[in-house]
Amino acid sequence: MKSKEQNEGNYAAILAAILLLAIGTLLVPTVFKTILAFDSLLPQEEHSLIISSVVVILSGGLLLLFRRLIPSNLSLILFGFGLIVLTDLAFRFIVKVSFSDELKTDLALDGFRTYPENIDYTGHPFLNFVKNTPSYNRLGFNDIDHSYLKPESVYRVACLGGSTTERGYPQLLEKLLNESSDSIQFEVLNFGMASWTSAHSMINYLLNVVEYDPDMVIIHHGWNEAQIRNAAEGTFRPDYGHAFTYFHEPERPDGLLVRISMIYRFIKHKISATEDWMYLNKAVISHDPTSTGINYSDTTELEPYRRNIKSIIDHALIAKTDVILTTMPYNSSLEETAMAGSAINIRQCNTISHQLLTQYDTRVTLVDLDSLMTGVKNDQFADLGHVTEEGKMTKASILAKAILESMATPNPILE
Repeated sequence: MKSKEQNEGNYAAILAAILLLAIGTLLVPTVFKTILAFDSLLPQEEHSLIISSVVVILSGGLLLLFRRLIPSNLSLILFGFGLIVLTDLAFRFIVKVSFSDELKTDLALDGFRTYPENIDYTGHPFLNFVKNTPSYNRLGFNDIDHSYLKPESVYRVACLGGSTTERGYPQLLEKLLNESSDSIQFEVLNFGMASWTSAHSMINYLLNVVEYDPDMVIIHHGWNEAQIRNAAEGTFRPDYGHAFTYFHEPERPDGLLVRISMIYRFIKHKISATEDWMYLNKAVISHDPTSTGINYSDTTELEPYRRNIKSIIDHALIAKTDVILTTMPYNSSLEETAMAGSAINIRQCNTISHQLLTQYDTRVTLVDLDSLMTGVKNDQFADLGHVTEEGKMTKASILAKAILESMATPNPILE
């Protein structure tokens, strides 16, 4: 009986050793990049692969060499561990050869972001946070770098807002404006930032935007204020300090597992494809607006929003800058979903925009995107407030028309 048990343990050790040696070979960086990687490897990933391959190959070699001394139970545990790892590597190969390029890019990005230095945002001493993305400009915005000095023949439009501006219409607006005129060169500067509220844009306008001497400012806010709403009694702060905190690297308790297991990464991506937002929420947002319900009934929480928008307008008019104030359109078919609270908030902010217009008479142009798109062009929305490419063109076309009409009938107060 003892000899049979020894033989079984010997066979188990041999199988486990072969499995470990195969895994170790696949983890060799050159082999891994050729067979399993679907994106370029970071230097730290290559270093991890080198260490892992050496450890696994060495473990397999020692197991094979001393197989007669290894308890059968331990060999079976090592064999089971090897099967799990090999299954994950096999799934990685399936991802590489059969998944769409878009999904592979997303999965690669999920792993890339598990390294704190690679998250999409970075802290800012006054603006809370800006983007840390190579394709963005030196200030952290989705735009090229522009010179502070504006050429005489250039008409500059500065677009302020959240993600609906950042990844939205400004580039298309610039194209449409330049196609409409042979004598004027238009520059449309994108100062939108995902998750920014009107408070962020107000500070950014005073610190950054004015330095570019814009001829016109477009204010496109009204969604992100939902983040600061429904504050517990006695906690609301008009500087939004109850909702936002200093930028800090988000904690990722499962970061290592996301990094090393493609099966886990895929499942997590499918469950929550908005990982980018989760990073930002963990890094700067300290308030859950749904913790006290989603009724958004306390409209006094929007008085700072009124103040912020008014401050931007007032400073722009002092600088003799034309102003377009927009309402925020949204997908009305989602009003009864989990986005219900945000839809209420958007409608309340739109009401404030209409009220502000009465204070400025003809000095400010209101572009009512809400009435032109909400419920009329629901098919042009990707979610509650972000639009498709067609929706971006719709926004850009409406705003281009408003800008050209404003230029054709200049406001005498601003001259």
